[in-house]
Amino acid sequence: ILSSLIMSTPVSARADNFKAEGVKALNRTLIFGFGRDKKFEDAAEAFKNAGNAYKLASLWQSAGDVFMQAADAYLKLDSTTDATAAIVEAAQCYKQTNPGDAVNAYRQAIDIYNANGRFGMSSRYCKEMAEVFEQDNNSDAALAAYTEAADLFTKDSKKSNANQCLLKVATLCAEAGDLSRAASIYEDIGKESMTSRLGAYSAKGYFFQALLCYLAMGDNVQVEMKLNAMKNVDYSFQGSRESDFIEKILQACNDLNLEDFADACAQFDRITPLDPWKTSMLLKAKKFISDQAGEGDVDLS
Repeated sequence: ILSSLIMSTPVSARADNFKAEGVKALNRTLIFGFGRDKKFEDAAEAFKNAGNAYKLASLWQSAGDVFMQAADAYLKLDSTTDATAAIVEAAQCYKQTNPGDAVNAYRQAIDIYNANGRFGMSSRYCKEMAEVFEQDNNSDAALAAYTEAADLFTKDSKKSNANQCLLKVATLCAEAGDLSRAASIYEDIGKESMTSRLGAYSAKGYFFQALLCYLAMGDNVQVEMKLNAMKNVDYSFQGSRESDFIEKILQACNDLNLEDFADACAQFDRITPLDPWKTSMLLKAKKFISDQAGEGDVDLS
């Protein structure tokens, strides 16, 4: 009967009841300090139950708040493992409704994991924090967080995960106009990919992105030098469609020939469609021709 009455209670009301139990436990009077641990254990358990109930009711802010209260109780017990688990739960609830609170919770969990040398956990949640920044259109903070996550993944000997974060850094750098840093990241990951047979298949794509960044910087001499260097690192890059395309684009840039530039783009796009990022890099390169030649825009499609 009791269980059926509990289940018939609206989930948000059950959450409120659990929260009230947690507050009551915290306010419990101790005699000469006896029962201190039990007090915080009961409070933590009640707040955790409240958090799960609020999650079921999709009351994300309330869920995050009580998970943070559970974490505080666990910290009073010096149980950092349980505390950080509760903080992460809070962060993932806040992520649904309050990016600022989510970031603060993630940062707290990351710092605790780092202090305990648990870089595998801190890197994972640092990446999640970066994603929150990115979804909130805070590119500068996202870039810094992805950079930090890459460093933490490297400390945990997870180079593949680190490179995934660095690729996000490169994309954000390119969007922000820091093409030199973006190009350097793509080039470094391309070279690193050549150290394994499996990675070698993706090296060409990273070299291609690096060269597009160099083209977008308008330094044709640098593009030619880098192109030749990449051919020496990756022999399969020589004669590839990507390499031939860069050579045609570079020639068009040197000749200030917008028509040849557009033709090369159209021919490449017919077989390998140019995504928005690659198109944006090519448009930057084309602008250097337009500015020097004094001609109007030419459609790349």
